[in-house]
Amino acid sequence: MSRAHLLVVDDEAAILSTLKKALSLEGYSVDVAGGVGLAAERLGKGSYDLMILDVALPDGDGVDLLERLRNDGNDTPAIMMSGHATIDAAVKAT
Repeated sequence: MSRAHLLVVDDEAAILSTLKKALSLEGYSVDVAGGVGLAAERLGKGSYDLMILDVALPDGDGVDLLERLRNDGNDTPAIMMSGHATIDAAVKAT
């Protein structure tokens, strides 16, 4: 059985490093991206079983990225996360 392939997108290096290490120890294959641009590039080159997306990124918005992906037919499940979320952002992400 192959390992699930995850993409973690966050602009904080410590969070990327921690999540990559923890998820890898649990047996997942993990790619990371520090922003929308790199995430879109990685998504264009391969498929993922799950995306973990930060809402606020330096070069865009994780919710907008997810919306674009859905409009393009990408139905990869996603978990949205944020350290600075508002109620409006949470509603928009659903």
